Amino acid sequence: MTREQLAIALEKRTGIAHLRDLILSSSWGTPLKQSAIRGDLCFGPKQGQNVMFVNPRAWIDEWPSIEPEQAVREIIRRYLRAYGPATAEDFARWCWDGGGKNEARQLFQSMKDELEEVDVEGWRSVALRATLEPMQRLEPAETIHLLPLFDAYTIGTSRDREQLFDGIYKRLIFRPQGWISAVILINGSIQGVWQYTTRRSQTVVKVHLFCSPTALIQKGIESEVERLSDFFKTNVLLEYEHLSSSGL
Repeated sequence: MTREQLAIALEKRTGIAHLRDLILSSSWGTPLKQSAIRGDLCFGPKQGQNVMFVNPRAWIDEWPSIEPEQAVREIIRRYLRAYGPATAEDFARWCWDGGGKNEARQLFQSMKDELEEVDVEGWRSVALRATLEPMQRLEPAETIHLLPLFDAYTIGTSRDREQLFDGIYKRLIFRPQGWISAVILINGSIQGVWQYTTRRSQTVVKVHLFCSPTALIQKGIESEVERLSDFFKTNVLLEYEHLSSSGL
């Protein structure tokens, strides 16, 4: 069902007149979250531009029952494989939008046999012991990427790590109302933001760098913009914009 179909069906089933308006008026889908947490609701295939919902039990014959704390520990393992090293506070922000910090600390403590405290250029955090050796074998790579809005890398990034971005630009990256900017990633650190507009057969990409661009950085950005040209199926014009103090 679409959200509107679901809201109408719930109103009819419960007889609660304002239930339909409650569900439809919440752009973030907040009234549906508890149903999703209980496993009664998940996304289905889209119907045009409309989001569809389905009961996952309609797709999965044998629905497994997992003890909640065991499930969260597995989520922590997967989180640390993808985003580690990280702290319990980082996990709480990523998983519970900043809440549950005490619970996260307790869970990390209960998994101490699997975790190792590490130092990342002066930043203390933890990593899964099983991932330490592969991480230590990695060689630094010179890379430049234009990441899109709400990219998983940016969402999973600690908000307080000066190794990943200069704190004075924090509110340009993590904007009000939960918006996560499209960022410029240079050798793993966030060194700027970018945006684009498309009109007819041309896309304009505007780049705001936090640092003075070297020839190598400019070449890397141009290469990324060329890749975007293939993605947008339009000609792409690259513009550099200066970040004024008012932009901060």
